[in-house]
Amino acid sequence: MTNICSFSTEGIEIVRAQIDSHASNLSKGSHGARIDDSELAEIAQLAENDDLLEDSPYEIEIDTSQKFASSYDLGAYLCKQFGSVDISPGKIGIWTWLSIAYLSQLLNQTKDGRFLLGRSYRYVFEADNRLRYYRHLVFMPTYLVHRLGEHAYVFLYSPPYVSGEFLAQAQKDDVISNANLVAMCEQYFFDRKSGKFVPGFTGKSSDPRSLRRLVEAIVPQLSVNYDTRFCGPDEIFSLLPLDFQEYAIKKGTT
Repeated sequence: MTNICSFSTEGIEIVRAQIDSHASNLSKGSHGARIDDSELAEIAQLAENDDLLEDSPYEIEIDTSQKFASSYDLGAYLCKQFGSVDISPGKIGIWTWLSIAYLSQLLNQTKDGRFLLGRSYRYVFEADNRLRYYRHLVFMPTYLVHRLGEHAYVFLYSPPYVSGEFLAQAQKDDVISNANLVAMCEQYFFDRKSGKFVPGFTGKSSDPRSLRRLVEAIVPQLSVNYDTRFCGPDEIFSLLPLDFQEYAIKKGTT
């Protein structure tokens, strides 16, 4: 077991620079910069460099050899280790250190044994950047499990190195504050066995069956007459337009 550490301000910038030296010029849609074992080890060793660390306010131990099948498993484990300690987005050095401590699991491995390193904001936490903070591969899973419990699985079922566009919806106040809405989405539109959503659910706002439309248009309309935070999952589903209901996964079929 290892005590959770925190990168200093200087340490954070060195981590960022090290990652940017490989991945700063990635084109849009790229899966990541290919790095080998030695390059991965060079970045991972930064988490053990005392010159880059500062005292952590927490006395929390983690197992850095722990393996996680999904982002949900990662978030659930860290939530358990944090216990009653506040999951604060302000601890930038800690979230960055945790991502480097678990770096090998946050990189997809290619068939030739190399690793795909994403842009630095996936690992260096940018708490003040609303377009990037939810893409951090350690903070967001931990935060969602802390807020939503087991219902967070619907956003975090993928491997720890995946941070898709769909996850962007999970950080919106209309979603994160409404566990019943999330439970409804999981119950009716997500198949745990296949790890897939119904067709169209992860699409754009223009798709009549998408979560984006649900969050941006349908729920605000329902809120005129209902407080969906206090409606059960089945009740919320019963209020949805038919184009949602027709494509739902029915109870007992998953």
